[in-house]
Amino acid sequence: MFKFLKKEKELENKKEFFVKEKANSCSECEKATCKKHTKHEAGDKDKDEEIEFDDFMKVEMTVGEIISAEKVENADRLLKLKVDFGTDTRQIVSGIAEYYKPEELVGKKTPFVTNLKPRTIRGEESNGMILAAKDSAGNFCLMGIDEKIEKGTRLG
Repeated sequence: MFKFLKKEKELENKKEFFVKEKANSCSECEKATCKKHTKHEAGDKDKDEEIEFDDFMKVEMTVGEIISAEKVENADRLLKLKVDFGTDTRQIVSGIAEYYKPEELVGKKTPFVTNLKPRTIRGEESNGMILAAKDSAGNFCLMGIDEKIEKGTRLG
């Protein structure tokens, strides 16, 4: 009889453990240790990813107006943008071709990160990063700026 009670208690503990693990698991892949999905779920914060306010202030975000856009040769997802920031014009390469046609972007004002080190992508130099969002349903959009805000305006 004691053996039976012991087994029953072990099963209860396992069941309780499984229920707790399930409750704490990723809603997408149901793995308890998933870092890919859980760090982006509402209310979930990975303490290792927190930054100090001073670190955030190092990021220079500036409003730019896209004056030309074209596909990057031999790259399905890349667009090469020429962006006017008021005091200078830069080339920025971005993986947004599956969401926007080049002609849709010309004249659009949007924020860019402007103090990144230059990076070569598929043979094209990129001098910044466009700010955009993509949700879990796959909806994608560029961050918008009110038309009355002048190009070259710094965010922050």
